[in-house]
Amino acid sequence: MSTVLKKLGKLRGRSLAELRQRGAQFLAASGERYGVSSRARLPADAEFFKMLET
Repeated sequence: MSTVLKKLGKLRGRSLAELRQRGAQFLAASGERYGVSSRARLPADAEFFKMLET
């Protein structure tokens, strides 16, 4: 429980925009870690080259 309070204490004084950005980063990282994100898998060669073109 104390580790949660320490982490919450670090957020004190942050702007709403920064908190939103950090939350989005956390969700994206968690999605990749657990394989939920579409970016967690490796693209096929054709998809990869298409991504490089844009």
